[in-house]
Amino acid sequence: MRAGEGAGNAARAERVLVMAFVLFRVGGLVQIPTALITGFVHYRLPWGAVGLGLLLVAEAAAVIAWFVRRWAMPVRAVVLDVAFCCASVLAGAPLLAPEGSHTWAYFMYPFSLLACVGVGVAITRPAPMLAATAALAASYLVAQFGYMGGGWNDLPNTISYFVNSGIAWLLAGQLRRSGRSADEGWAVALARAEEMARDKEMNRYSRMLHDRVLQTMEILVSSGELDSTRLGEQLRAETRWLRTVVEGGVSEQADDIVGALQQVVSEHTRRGLHVDLTDARLRGRKELCRQVPAEVVAAVAGAVRELLTNVRKHAGVNAAVVSAGFEGGALVVSVADEGAGFETGEPRGGTGLTRSVRQRLEEVGGQVMLDSAPQAGTYVELLVPVQVSDPRLIRSG
Repeated sequence: MRAGEGAGNAARAERVLVMAFVLFRVGGLVQIPTALITGFVHYRLPWGAVGLGLLLVAEAAAVIAWFVRRWAMPVRAVVLDVAFCCASVLAGAPLLAPEGSHTWAYFMYPFSLLACVGVGVAITRPAPMLAATAALAASYLVAQFGYMGGGWNDLPNTISYFVNSGIAWLLAGQLRRSGRSADEGWAVALARAEEMARDKEMNRYSRMLHDRVLQTMEILVSSGELDSTRLGEQLRAETRWLRTVVEGGVSEQADDIVGALQQVVSEHTRRGLHVDLTDARLRGRKELCRQVPAEVVAAVAGAVRELLTNVRKHAGVNAAVVSAGFEGGALVVSVADEGAGFETGEPRGGTGLTRSVRQRLEEVGGQVMLDSAPQAGTYVELLVPVQVSDPRLIRSG
């Protein structure tokens, strides 16, 4: 899937509308020679009518060339075209004899009706479109009552101007919206295809690391030959980190909740704390992960970092479990250890949690739940509501 294959639907829709304008204008011009030939005897100034027809052809050719060269319909050009059509409607009426006002000889009426279709196609905003249509309709009424005496059919003829331009405006608007929607859909599909390609490439590298590097490192660690050396400790830490990469992939984005948690876990793993990170419920819901604001990511990551530091300093164990996922509309992250534990009223439970953990969570609208007792380990749960743009993202989980 390449970037340019499906894009440009809005531009193509605009080209279609330009061609529609051109065809309606050509349709109006085709009626002029028919009117001149069949109604020549109904003109007071027949050669004046011929001259008016030639002017209309010349003006239409200029407008068509302007629009086709740019494949767009500038509003100023449409305004000039409407002004010329209004003047032509007024100029065409005195050329007719009284008996020719309701015959084919009055070619300016059907020509201006088709010009109204062009107005509806070219002008996107409703108020200017209605104003241009009203100008053409007013010119028709002035010509009818000022030069031809008026008639019973003048009112329905005037309404026809608004009907033509209104229908054209609605259809053109729908076509433009469809073009934009298609472009937006293509952009989303392209982004998803690129994401799938990146995931596929990451999976390929993960398999390579797992089958070669990770297997070798785990064999060295399990052999026991390096247990008493500092190199062995470092190798065990790096092995745990590499397995985290292979199983889930460390995000490259600092503001991504999965990557932020993996980064914190990696930091403590390098310092000798064995941390099991259970984040499959996050990695399986990438769209929802993207909805987590950067300030929430920073607050949760900072809180987890402080909690793991407390485990290393006070728990008397070298292992902890971090779990993360979404429950309803909230991000839930927990840190648990099987260490010494403490009475929740003791200073150890207050200083780190109150200043670093509770305060961080409260600043982003979250809360902290603590469960601990002497010799029974510690369990801390962080919960932060997440506002999502599409409620279906929550239900999909």
